[in-house]
Amino acid sequence: MHRRCRPGAHGTAAHTLKGSARGIGAWRVAEAAERLEQAAIGAADAAAMLAAIAELEAASFETRLAIGVHLRQVHAAPVPDSGRVRDH
Repeated sequence: MHRRCRPGAHGTAAHTLKGSARGIGAWRVAEAAERLEQAAIGAADAAAMLAAIAELEAASFETRLAIGVHLRQVHAAPVPDSGRVRDH
């Protein structure tokens, strides 16, 4: 999220991200997005907004790492046999 945007944009973007993160089970991202949404709605001071943004950035980074590890494990796993008997 860009730090210079129209008033309310952080809250709207955080709300959207919160719902998307919940939809895929990225609970830490959803919680951080909810905190940013609340800070934006509550007109928190600049320090609180920056802290909420930093928390969301950290949660997003951790989630991207976890997804990357999962994808590498999936691609490295052997393909299961279909169970069919083959003619040799």
